[in-house]
Amino acid sequence: KALFVYASDTDASGGGGLLGWVAGSLGSPREWRPPKSLADQAPEALQALPGFVGAASLFCLPAADVVKCDNCLRNAPTTTASVDITRALAALRIPRERVRLHAVAYDIATQTAMTLEAAGVPQPILSDCSSHAAEEEPTPS
Repeated sequence: KALFVYASDTDASGGGGLLGWVAGSLGSPREWRPPKSLADQAPEALQALPGFVGAASLFCLPAADVVKCDNCLRNAPTTTASVDITRALAALRIPRERVRLHAVAYDIATQTAMTLEAAGVPQPILSDCSSHAAEEEPTPS
């Protein structure tokens, strides 16, 4: 499966004062809704939806009647995918503290887009960027 990630501004009410108005007038998406006919959306169409910030591939286990390899059995069912949305949020003019993430799953095998619930994929979360900065800095010896 592929996961297409979108961002919207939690200040959808427009109650963010001058800054909220400026962000809204400059193109920050206020609300995000998936297309009504989600199933027939191609990957190109999913990338063209407002608020698109990135995509990731997810490895999903085969059906129950298919033999699974030792690696699949040992590491199932948890999978983590990361999408760097920093530049996309800047382009959309959405501050990190007001971002709301949304996603659509796309089954590559059946070429069908679906909600996360239908795909059995949890809602994406915004990770703490301080943990990534700490990982990149070398520790003194």
